[in-house]
Amino acid sequence: MKKLKFIWLFLILSFSNAFALTSAPQAIVYDMQSKQVLFEKDSSRRMYPASMTKIMTAYIVLDSIKNGNITMKTKFKISIKSSKKGGSRMFIRQGSSVSVKDLMYGLIIQSGNDAAIALAEGISGTEESFARLMNSYAKRLGMNNTNFVNATGWPDKKHYTTSKDLVKLSVRLIRDFPEYYHIWAIKSFTYNNIKQFNRNPLLYKNIGADGLKTGHTEISGYGLVGSVKRNDRRLIIVLNGMRSKRERSRESLNIAQDFLFNYENKKVLKAGQVLGKIPVHLGNVQEIPIVSKDDLIVSTKVNSPDFVQTKLVYQSPLIAPVKKGQQIGIIKVMQNGQKDKVIPVYAGTDAGKMGLFNRMIYNVKNFIMGS
Repeated sequence: MKKLKFIWLFLILSFSNAFALTSAPQAIVYDMQSKQVLFEKDSSRRMYPASMTKIMTAYIVLDSIKNGNITMKTKFKISIKSSKKGGSRMFIRQGSSVSVKDLMYGLIIQSGNDAAIALAEGISGTEESFARLMNSYAKRLGMNNTNFVNATGWPDKKHYTTSKDLVKLSVRLIRDFPEYYHIWAIKSFTYNNIKQFNRNPLLYKNIGADGLKTGHTEISGYGLVGSVKRNDRRLIIVLNGMRSKRERSRESLNIAQDFLFNYENKKVLKAGQVLGKIPVHLGNVQEIPIVSKDDLIVSTKVNSPDFVQTKLVYQSPLIAPVKKGQQIGIIKVMQNGQKDKVIPVYAGTDAGKMGLFNRMIYNVKNFIMGS
């Protein structure tokens, strides 16, 4: 019978379970390099995303470009619905044909509701059909507490998400479309002779901010999805429910500076590092090495006395054949006694089946020894 085994690998100085105060009712800070949530406050509580919705609208447009369905040069004809939409606008004219590139700049930089609807209609025919597509994407991306009913974030009680789900979306946007991500850092865009400035306050603070989106309606309050990068670290910050632009600017800057400068990342395991060996039953080798495919990086508070424990868990013995790169276990990472994440580990070499003659000897030996 297989038995579940584990090995305590090491103790290291590491992450402190700090609490950074913010007035935002919903908040989360996520480190993309270590894949850790560094701070959260009601991050699974449903909230109204307002124009932060447009991150999903942009994601779908960029995915359509990636799949070859459209290009940045594709032009969409502007409907009366999109041209007359209220709120923030890029001021496109009914009946005109506007390129996807201009609409994307209007969507991301100017937060144009008219641009969002024009893109939705260009891709799906109607905004309602596009909203169904948005929900399909949300499900695919693991946004399990999200429902979209429009492409703009226009107030609707059935249109909601969570700060945790917005992190998932933002991470995928940055990873999936790096060639277009620079658009989110552009500070101004002029269309129809009207120059408008990016509403993201972090872009003007000289802290490495390069995205992503703000939002505001009466029912949502003031919100922000921010992305800031220092060296190899990138933080995704989501705040929502604040009472003013000034509060949003202050809170987002404070929390970005806190986690950028008071935390650091440490490499605990290197990609390809051998973590141990596992016996192989009926294999042409007796054991195979366990390796990690990726670096294991942890976020640590500077000068923190706290520690991280990692535990290697696997089934033993393995049954041949085993292919190199096959997942054969996991590492549980526990910070201050609390499970933080689980990462897979893999077979470092192949293990084929034992030959017929050797199996016969093995079975005779087991029979004689009663095993």
